[in-house]
Amino acid sequence: MSLTAINQLMQTYHEVNTNKVWWAEQIHMLESEVSDNKLQLLLPKEPVDSVTLQLPYDEFPLLKSALTTSCNASIGTIQITTGDATKMVPSDVATYNIVLKIGQELLLGTSLSGGTSTITVTRGHNSTTAAIHANAAQVDVISVLVVEGAAGIRAAKATTRTYITNYVQTIDEVVQVTGVQEAVAKYGGITSEINYQLQKSFVMAQARLEKALLYGVSYVGTASVAREMNGLWSSISTNKTSDSGAIDAVAIEADILKIFNNGGTPNILLCSGKMAQDISKIYENRIVTDIETRIGGHAVTAIVNPLAQSMIAIVPHKMIPNGEYFMGDITKVGMAYLRPFFVEQRSYDADAKKIVVLGDYSLLLGIEAVWAYRYGLS
Repeated sequence: MSLTAINQLMQTYHEVNTNKVWWAEQIHMLESEVSDNKLQLLLPKEPVDSVTLQLPYDEFPLLKSALTTSCNASIGTIQITTGDATKMVPSDVATYNIVLKIGQELLLGTSLSGGTSTITVTRGHNSTTAAIHANAAQVDVISVLVVEGAAGIRAAKATTRTYITNYVQTIDEVVQVTGVQEAVAKYGGITSEINYQLQKSFVMAQARLEKALLYGVSYVGTASVAREMNGLWSSISTNKTSDSGAIDAVAIEADILKIFNNGGTPNILLCSGKMAQDISKIYENRIVTDIETRIGGHAVTAIVNPLAQSMIAIVPHKMIPNGEYFMGDITKVGMAYLRPFFVEQRSYDADAKKIVVLGDYSLLLGIEAVWAYRYGLS
């Protein structure tokens, strides 16, 4: 993703009521000193028709794991990460052996033993040299061996899909203005009290949505308690890291590698303004700034990294506290909407006019492992 191409991520709505969408897009694009709108600008906007969202999650059979204990050059079993053996090794492995690779040695896997983490192997397969391997060494599946013309059919292997659940949260602001407030003289360029209060409510609605997208924690809701959405903070679990001290390249590069290894292409880093400055200093020899590309009013600065297709945009965000950041693949997350922000007059109460700004939104994040969250930094 190039810096200029990041503009293409600033997504609009799909086909819905034009009048309501006009209000929604206006609200998402507002800039103010108290709010921020980066996620609302960047996330693809997906229509939904339910308050409960279920995203199917599936995974391929494993092609690699790691040793959980060292092994010498003669031992006939290897121990790998708990649970991985049954995901890597077919149930009919005794008939259809698998070829594994650790370092420069090939091993022939012939059976599972000891539950879900132990594989029986023949060492030094195909004239490779059996060797000592350290704990945490990578174990790769190279192939499953099938003899040409052999009778029988290999056992089928499939994984069970799971579902990630999130909920649609209603975001609203209410404006009430009396006829007297609207009629009296105003100063500071204000010509209409209703319009002025509406603009303030737009900013607050935007702020509440952005906060929920970042830090919301899901709740199914009841007749008396509101539904709440899961935000990025509560959705990320695999790559959530407690840290300390100043931000450094080691931490950033570690998270980039985790995202890459889990199938993502890291292309954005959301952080506070101070951390954005600190990161720019760390990468001053590997940094690019594109003054033509702007997100939420800010010129985009980006890190050059070989694991990103192009660069990783550093995006300062007013609502992210100093000492933490979110990094991930922005193309694998979206913003769901049931009703995009709209404005509706609800009632007159004596001389008061009441108007509501309302919308229903949620976060769509099917593969949380392509995002990272690091916190506790100074």
